Amino acid sequence: MAFEVRSYPELSWSISRDKIFRECKRQYYYHYYGSHNGWLDDVPEETKQIYRLKHLTNLYMIFGESIHFIAENSINQWRLLKEFPKREELIASCKKNLNDAFKDSHLRSKWIDRPKKSLMLHEMYYDGLLPEKRTNDIRERLEPCIDNLLKSRTIRDITFTQDSSIIEVEQLNTFYILDDKLYVKLDLLYQDPIGRYVITDWKTGKEDENNQAQTLFYALYFKNQFPNVSLQQLRIRLEYLKDGECTEFEPTEEMLRWAKQQVIDSIEDMRIYIEDDNLNKPKHIDEFYPEPSKKACSSCNYRELCSHKI
Repeated sequence: MAFEVRSYPELSWSISRDKIFRECKRQYYYHYYGSHNGWLDDVPEETKQIYRLKHLTNLYMIFGESIHFIAENSINQWRLLKEFPKREELIASCKKNLNDAFKDSHLRSKWIDRPKKSLMLHEMYYDGLLPEKRTNDIRERLEPCIDNLLKSRTIRDITFTQDSSIIEVEQLNTFYILDDKLYVKLDLLYQDPIGRYVITDWKTGKEDENNQAQTLFYALYFKNQFPNVSLQQLRIRLEYLKDGECTEFEPTEEMLRWAKQQVIDSIEDMRIYIEDDNLNKPKHIDEFYPEPSKKACSSCNYRELCSHKI
């Protein structure tokens, strides 16, 4: 099937899209509309610039992605070989990912040419260096996160018995609510030795009350995929690898009704900024008013384009 170039992107929903929308409407415009088709040769330079900025990353993102990548590969290795990588291998892998991102960030011309295939750290792009406080923080987190991953309840479930069944690992999926497409990716879904389904979400930061609400969207996806499974057979687990803490809960029908309504309301709010529903053509950029704050603006990928930064 030939790739179709569309004038405007589709309107879909995801946890990350909702987060950006709520944080700043101007950032939302750049990320989902201004960057669209920025990979093509015959688009305006500003579109290419926005597309490049969309692909900026940062140290915390690289670190979190590295831990998730390590968890995914380790679980897949267990599925195939019934053995888990050594602690030293996992630490070395994570350090390499961080170092590679730092080295890539010195190759600006390579990133400009192929921003999706190369890495550019936000810290290096805007400041030309890595903040010492941030690098020290990640250095202090690295080994505890690996150690707590290895001794986590989830890994114990999977590796200490032969009766756990792994269903999904970091698999991007879609499902629908009222004809609207939702994207979701579970860190891990498995069935434990006593037959319960467990959704595990790895966290490399500190506990946040919003995390439980986020995981309810994963439960919505689960119920869509397994409509005949009772919610009493489902557990949602948050593994906080930085501190080694683990929280777990059983979602209820009331919780899922709340989560579904949150999605419906969020999509309706997004539609307010659309000029043509059929094309998903957005209103003028000026309608996407910035919501500046010191913290948000300093970490925003698009701050060089925005005159409202603090």
